[in-house]
Parts: sequence; C-alpha cells; structure tokens
Amino acid sequence: MPQVMTMARSFKNRTSSFLEKQVEVTKTLATPFLRDSQFKHTFEAIVADITPDDDQSRKIFDENEIIELASSISSRGLLQPILVRPNPNRPNGWIIVAGERRWRAVTLLEWEYIPAIEYDGDYISANLVENLLREDLSPVEEARGIKKLITHNNWSQSEAARQLCIGQS
Repeated sequence: MPQVMTMARSFKNRTSSFLEKQVEVTKTLATPFLRDSQFKHTFEAIVADITPDDDQSRKIFDENEIIELASSISSRGLLQPILVRPNPNRPNGWIIVAGERRWRAVTLLEWEYIPAIEYDGDYISANLVENLLREDLSPVEEARGIKKLITHNNWSQSEAARQLCIGQS
C-alpha cells in the first residue's frame, strides 16, 4: 500500500453566513472581497514573472512546510491554481493574490510555469480573508490582517468579528 503524505495545513473551524456564502454560490456572493467579479479561466503564468504581494498579511513561511508542499506537488501535481493580479509596475508581470506557498513550492521545483487565474475583484480583502482562515498565522499577523480588513472595508470591530466568526476582543 503506497504511503500517503498529508499536509499539516488546516483551516480554522469557523462558520458564518459570510463564509457559507463563499461555498454556496460564488456568482451571487455579496461579500466585500468578491464583489461583482467573476473568475477567469486558468492560464499558465511564467513563474519568473510573478512576485509576492508586499502588503499581504502573512510574512513568515516555514521552509520545511514549503519543502513538504513541493514534494507533494512534485508527486501529485498542483491541484489548485494561484490567484494573480496584473503588476502595474511590470509589463507582463503578476502579483500573487492567493497561493504564495504554492508559488514558493514550484519555484523550489524550478518550474517554468504555474497554473494561475487572473483575479480582478477586491484583492486586498480576498488575500486577507484567505490568510485569516489559516490556523498557522501568528497572532501578530492575524491582528494586522484584521486591522487592515477593518480599515479597507470600513468595518467596525463588531462587523469584522461577525463576518469572520471571531470574538470582538
């Protein structure tokens, strides 16, 4: 029987109408990070033309987890494309909206291309929500991310707590 490698990555167990709607219907979803945008088709982006978003909340990446992910991608392939937006300062360049760990892993594997989807919605909120749902975000990164989400969406603390299913404190 082949050995199956499991990823240590998991999501926080949270539920709210905000989060449930993401799963139900993305086309009619009335959330601040998707707005009226629609996902486009996957394309092969040149890995060297992609840069991380300097403003994203996650700043610490565990090198061993990236190596583990690269091993998984090498043996099973990349199961989910990354989300990117055009880089306004670099022609034909892209900035990562979601999927920096996958990008780091394929960079380690020295892939020339990575499956990507251009994202034209509210990339700031999309990136923050995607990262805030992860368990391994440090308390400081989580606090900064929530503060940025509150500021970006002009939410009160209670609205942010309600939308993210967390205590207001």
